Amino acid sequence: MAELPHALEKIVSPEAKAAAVWMLGEYGDQLDDAPYLLENFVDSYAEEDSTVRIQLISAAVKLFFKRPAEMQTILMRILSLSCADSSHPDVRYRAQFVTRLLSRDANLARELLLAPTSAISLFDEDILPEGKVRANRRLVTWVFTHCFLHVLKGQDI
Repeated sequence: MAELPHALEKIVSPEAKAAAVWMLGEYGDQLDDAPYLLENFVDSYAEEDSTVRIQLISAAVKLFFKRPAEMQTILMRILSLSCADSSHPDVRYRAQFVTRLLSRDANLARELLLAPTSAISLFDEDILPEGKVRANRRLVTWVFTHCFLHVLKGQDI
């Protein structure tokens, strides 16, 4: 992590920038300059690709829960820019979702957005027949879409 600040200066690919921003969100509590490195991306927001913008929202929220005093203003700038982003609806929707989630229940937002992840050791295809895999994916997609739209509209789930 100590080399990340120096590497950021050399990264030009949107995918690589998004990966670096993800690292700042995940491990920013271990890097003193993490909020200020994210702030550099906010300063160049208009030039960033949508993949970087989406990752910037997620990283800023995660880092906000780990370092609230340093991240509050930065998070507000990111959400403000992203909610007004008419050129990338996916960025705007993500920002609106996060904004509404934070304003409704910050503890739930923390629980959802900082949920621990684990490595995938077994895929559905390995344990379920093909028809069941498709049915499960459709169900999961519907549930997430339904919940997302309700939160986006400001409704209870």
